[in-house]
Amino acid sequence: MLNHKFQKFLVATTGAVLSLVVIQNNPAKAASFTTLFFEDFESNLSQWTGKNNTTHSGVIVNDPLGNDKALSFNSRQSGGDIFTLNSFSSPSQIYRLSFDYLGLPKPGSWLNDLGGFVGYRTTLSGDADLWLAGTSRYSIKLASNFFDLPDTGKWEPISITFTTNKSIQLTLEDYSYSWGVFGDVYFDNIRLEAVVPTSKSVPESSSIFGLLTAMIFSVALLGQKKLSSSKST
Repeated sequence: MLNHKFQKFLVATTGAVLSLVVIQNNPAKAASFTTLFFEDFESNLSQWTGKNNTTHSGVIVNDPLGNDKALSFNSRQSGGDIFTLNSFSSPSQIYRLSFDYLGLPKPGSWLNDLGGFVGYRTTLSGDADLWLAGTSRYSIKLASNFFDLPDTGKWEPISITFTTNKSIQLTLEDYSYSWGVFGDVYFDNIRLEAVVPTSKSVPESSSIFGLLTAMIFSVALLGQKKLSSSKST
C-alpha cells in the first residue's frame, strides 16, 4: 500500500483538479460584473424620465421602515411609469438586475398584489417591451423567467439575470390593474450590471479529466517504485 505521505499527496492533487471541474461546470462562479447603472434615490430623480420623455409619477419619499430614502409613486400606471434617462447595453448580452422591493399595504390595498413592477424597453419612447418582475401575471409581456415580487411588508432583496441583444432602458411602475392603491410599493438600491463570463479561461472538462488520469497514474507508478525500493532494503 502507499505510505501516508503518498496518500495525502494523492488526495490533495485529486481535490485540486476536481475543483477545476466544478468551476468548469458552474460558469456563474467564473464571471465578472460591470455596473451599468445604480440608483439609491438619496438625492433626486435626474437619472429618470417619463413615458415618451414626459412627466412621470415617481417620487422620492422617506423609507417607511428605515432612515433613508426610497422611490414610490403618486399614481398608478401601465406600460411603464418611470424610465431610466439613458439606455444600457451588455457586450455579452447578459444582464443582472438587483434591487430592494417593499410592498406595504395602505388603506384600500389588497395584500399579495400591490402593483410593483420592473421591466425594460428597447426603444427610446413608448411602453415597456418586457416585464422582469411584478406582483401579478396579468400581462402578455412577461419574461420567460418572470419573478413574482413578494408583498411581505418588509424590504426584500431581489436579483434577476436576463438576456437580450438590444440596449435597454429600465422602467418601474405601480401597476394600475393591481389590487393595491398608489403609494403602497417602494423601490431602492437599483443596480444594473453587464455579466461577462470568464469560464473560457478554465480548461475544458476533457482536458481536466485527462490531466487527472495522468496524475493518478503517475502517483501510482511512483508508489510502486517506493514499495519496490522498501522491499529491497
